[in-house]
Amino acid sequence: MSNFDIKAKTFASRTGKCCVGAMEIPAEETDALVHSIQKYMGEEFDQDISPLKARLLLNYVWDEVAPFAYNAGVKDAQEFTRARNEELPDTVFRDGLNYWRNR
Repeated sequence: MSNFDIKAKTFASRTGKCCVGAMEIPAEETDALVHSIQKYMGEEFDQDISPLKARLLLNYVWDEVAPFAYNAGVKDAQEFTRARNEELPDTVFRDGLNYWRNR
């Protein structure tokens, strides 16, 4: 077993999770993703891989690719919030000094 395999096995057994920085996948979802990766590799590449190898692949993709999807989500949220903030004055602000105007 390589040093890399030992390191990954220790991480996987210690946490049961896949995580990068503050982004973390719960253990149950990690297990489902590992199973999905194993199934995909078996069906698409005719390659049976162990749960450890599938977890290593998941960790790699999570570390390398997930930040792009995360950042796209943040950008979408920023644009959504910006658009709603621009509408805010028209939807929630009210004029004052209405007492005499309404009589």
